[in-house]
Amino acid sequence: MIKPKDVLLGVRISDKIKKSLDLYCQKNGVSRKFFVEEAIKERLLEIMEDIEDRALAEERLKNMELVDEKEMELFFKKKLKG
Repeated sequence: MIKPKDVLLGVRISDKIKKSLDLYCQKNGVSRKFFVEEAIKERLLEIMEDIEDRALAEERLKNMELVDEKEMELFFKKKLKG
């Protein structure tokens, strides 16, 4: 199995965030590398899901059919009877 190549990613973060990160990692027995990789993966997944949700919503809005008040009343009456 081919192992992905690790690359160095340098970022500047506040001292307060670094201390919180180090404390969390120490208490939970995880490395900073693991924590940061997982946080980035999780955030990227959230972003991709948001993009997909937005595209789906925009597509649904394009194909949206509007109904008037009478049609809605009839719809709900049928739902309540059925």
